[in-house]
This record gives sequence, structure tokens and C-alpha cells, in this order.
Amino acid sequence: MTQLKEEVSLSNSNQLDTFKKKIKSNIFTLISNNQIQEAKGLISQYEEIVNIDIEIYHAKSLICIIEEEYETAEKYLKEAIHLDNLNSDTYYNLGYLYQINNDPAKSYYFYQLAKQYSKDSQIISEITEIQNELIKQNPTICNNISEKTNNSKKSPSNCSYFSANWWLRCTTNIKIC
Repeated sequence: MTQLKEEVSLSNSNQLDTFKKKIKSNIFTLISNNQIQEAKGLISQYEEIVNIDIEIYHAKSLICIIEEEYETAEKYLKEAIHLDNLNSDTYYNLGYLYQINNDPAKSYYFYQLAKQYSKDSQIISEITEIQNELIKQNPTICNNISEKTNNSKKSPSNCSYFSANWWLRCTTNIKIC
């Protein structure tokens, strides 16, 4: 009898996971097709069934970016970090958010975190290209960090020495955790 209950529970759990994946896929498809109101409606319905979900925070942040509600997008992404501070997608989205808001230092930093936590070599390569472009457009990104950290032994052309501690000390207008 106990084994039957476990199998039924597992079956229900698998069905719920399949349902959640399908709904989230539909949400992102709607966003990709610029059907924002429909996506918002589906997110609302989803949230009535499922409490908190990091991918829904991502979807909400993307909608906010599309609607140019950048502060709200940042809020959703910070909430996503609270759920999973090792999620590369969250850091990538923050990097993109700061990039479109002309904050290359924050953008570079969050792209670096996305690279650090990503397991996808194609994404890592893409992020490296974005970071190289950020450096090309803003060559002082790394120089300013080198001056502030008093660490001239590090190469300014390679910002991999971005220090999380330095970042938290130097930024007063952003609090992630």
C-alpha cells in the first residue's frame, strides 16, 4: 500500500513538473512573439498554482525590460538571486539590464558571474564576446577597478579579477542579498 501511494505521488509530481515546464515554455514563447499581455495573464494564472519560481521571475524581468521598466526588472532579478544565487541566467539577465542602461562596470561584473556559474560553453563564449565589446567601448572599466583595488599586478585587459568584495564595498546603490 505504501509503495502504491509513493508511485501515485511520484506520478502526480511528474505530471506537475511537465505541466509547469509546458506553461513556462508557453510564457517565454508569448514573450518572444511580443504577446506581452497574454504572457502576463499566463504568469498570473501560473502564480495562482505555483508559489515561487525563478523562471517566472526571469519572465517578469524580461517583460519589464521590454516595457522599459528597468527598476522593476532589477527587482525581479534580485528576487531571483535570493532564490538561487548560482543561477547563471539571472546574472546574464542582470548583465544585459545594466548593459542597456549604460552601466558597463555593473554589466561586466554580472556577465562575469554568469560565466562563472554557466555550464554551457556556447553561452560562456557569447558572454566573453560581450565582455570584450564592453571593454572595447569602455576601456576604463578595468583601469578604474585596478586603481580602486590598488592591484596594478592584474592585467587591465582582463577583468577576471573583479572582486565581489570590492564590488559590494564600492556600490552603495545596489544591494543584491
